[in-house]
Amino acid sequence: MAQLITILNGPNLNLLGQRQPEIYGHDTLDDVANSCTAVAAQFGLRCELMQSNHEGALIDMIHTARQTSAGIIINPAAFTHTSIALLDACIPLRARFSRCIFQMCINARASAIRLMSR
Repeated sequence: MAQLITILNGPNLNLLGQRQPEIYGHDTLDDVANSCTAVAAQFGLRCELMQSNHEGALIDMIHTARQTSAGIIINPAAFTHTSIALLDACIPLRARFSRCIFQMCINARASAIRLMSR
């Protein structure tokens, strides 16, 4: 059986394609899952993509994946800058762990935040 790669997605990524597509694009999380599955297959791997809006649930997913997966890829989204708990859960993974930075137009995001704070 092909080795499993677990791909975890953090808060609000379930809204990809719907929430601010001018910043985040039009692809949905299902589109991302399909792309990941296709790439994994090219390398003889399989992937499982999961998403949660809850920090504790993501930590539980990391703990489970430590036992079941050859590697973990995580896009912690908003938790990237705020979650010491997620970092602590990932530290024991060492080489089996990859953190993704969500790709978007940072300047567009910063402009939107400035507009909302006025």
